[in-house]
Amino acid sequence: MNYRNNYRNRVQEIERLIKVLKGVGIVNVEELSKVLVRIMQSYAVQIGIEPLRPRELEYVWQRLIE
Repeated sequence: MNYRNNYRNRVQEIERLIKVLKGVGIVNVEELSKVLVRIMQSYAVQIGIEPLRPRELEYVWQRLIE
């Protein structure tokens, strides 16, 4: 029974997260991709490499999802 309560709470948490993401403008794959690109570029700068080109970004994306 406790599992069911946890499951329901988790669904509510996930719905809350979706609402927050939509609230900040992340409503589709394109927006999510833009956020990921900004994050990857930011990390590139932090570790001292030049900004990534589109093909390099695509390569990093593919490697991340493998």
